[in-house]
Amino acid sequence: MVKKACAYALKMVQSNPWYPKIARKLISGIEIKKAGDEETAKICNSVNKKHKGLILPGPNTACFIARNKRKTVGYIFLVKHHPNASSFYRYWLSTLWVAPFYRRLGIGRVLMKIAMDEARAQKAKQLYILVNQANERALPLYIELGFTPASIPEISEYLEEEKKLTGIDKMAMVTGF
Repeated sequence: MVKKACAYALKMVQSNPWYPKIARKLISGIEIKKAGDEETAKICNSVNKKHKGLILPGPNTACFIARNKRKTVGYIFLVKHHPNASSFYRYWLSTLWVAPFYRRLGIGRVLMKIAMDEARAQKAKQLYILVNQANERALPLYIELGFTPASIPEISEYLEEEKKLTGIDKMAMVTGF
């Protein structure tokens, strides 16, 4: 009950127009960088436990992190699936996350742009992301960054099955370079 009340109070504070300006001054020491192999593996393991996902650390997975001092306050993964390994063969952004107190400060946008720049540097022609259609905060950001809804027949069955299991309706979005 207390946790829900705190989350609600934080959401109310963050909805005020003055919040980003004041919060940026309070947390001006945020550093955003590409994580090393060890840190990427650690975050992958944490994400896999929490979300029952499957993000494998390795040469095809890059993790970009936002830190305030020593605390990780955000991350995103850029994953390149190998053509023989998966019907998901493409460059994908996965698991954009920003800690609740640090939301609405542009951290997610910066993480997205850095990951997109890395995909471009790797000569990706397109970049995909799976999005919870009810995520009202993320969708406008993705659209602003050039993502549009995409139909990917190879994963439509997977998305339908996930919706049955979790109740979460996801869609694929794509942007081109």
